[in-house]
Amino acid sequence: MKQEQLQKRLGVLINSFGYKTVRKTLGEMRVEKSAAANRGAKIRRVGTDELTITPTKKRIKPNAANVVKSFDITDREKKAILFIIAEKYEAKEFMPNVNHVRDFLGGARDVSRIKSRQQVTSAVFKQLAGLETSELHEMLDRGFYGPSKRLESYAKAIEGFARQDRSA
Repeated sequence: MKQEQLQKRLGVLINSFGYKTVRKTLGEMRVEKSAAANRGAKIRRVGTDELTITPTKKRIKPNAANVVKSFDITDREKKAILFIIAEKYEAKEFMPNVNHVRDFLGGARDVSRIKSRQQVTSAVFKQLAGLETSELHEMLDRGFYGPSKRLESYAKAIEGFARQDRSA
């Protein structure tokens, strides 16, 4: 179809249904077409020319809180601390970047293959679950594996410090 013919037909559709409706329908058609293409890749022939579709499973990104929930830990205090750490992990207040994770998992696995924090969320929390409650407390209290410290507040305090006269 030539560009002129396409514009004519689209013009008729837009005049009849409105621009937003036509655009929405075209968008839905694109989504359906890509979904059909994905399904087409999964179709297999079974026995006598019957087609079966194997459903594709959607991958769920690992969530630190869900990982902690899945652990069978009897110590309530330890589980509570792990939930606090999980919340901080998701908010990037605990191990905010990949380097922190690599440092933490350094002896346990090959860290050169770690490309993202989400990739190793379950491994991090399995290792954390293996630590003693006192060690977890210390990690939280001292801010180990926390975000980098900001010196801005100290600089402002030093700036605002008024020097006293030393004329004695």
